[in-house]
Amino acid sequence: MGYFLGLTGTRLKGQELVQTGLADYYVKREKLESLEKEIVDATTRETKVEDVRSIVKKYQEPVEKKYANEEFINKAFGQGSVEKIYDALKNATDNKEFAGKLLAAMDAQSPLSMKIIHEQIKRGKDLDLRQNLQMDMRLVLRYKFSIIFSGFNLFFKIHGRY
Repeated sequence: MGYFLGLTGTRLKGQELVQTGLADYYVKREKLESLEKEIVDATTRETKVEDVRSIVKKYQEPVEKKYANEEFINKAFGQGSVEKIYDALKNATDNKEFAGKLLAAMDAQSPLSMKIIHEQIKRGKDLDLRQNLQMDMRLVLRYKFSIIFSGFNLFFKIHGRY
């Protein structure tokens, strides 16, 4: 699911977050204020995570377990590279309309960025949270510095100082 979200830029909300395993509970917007008040009123120094979970469970809504097109997504995005994923979507015989939307989303992305995202997700699977955040920071810094230095090079080329 991570490759699908990362490479297409798809944004999930509400029930979709629970369906994909990124959230444990779904609470309707209308109930959030009451939920927050009950949690604040019940929270003390001795409150445990399980106590808060039991409060949230009272407000949660039932969610259909399966994310739409999940099997198709897992099959297509379970390939080993961006090119193979793209080819799997392009050659899809079932769910062609959905595959077309995903191809359009990928076509709107930078190919280099998609390859970086794919590699980052691949490497991140074996890292803990701290290591993943370090990898994110390094990528951001390297990317920013490469843009800055590209800008300097262009400036000096334009002004004949290179």
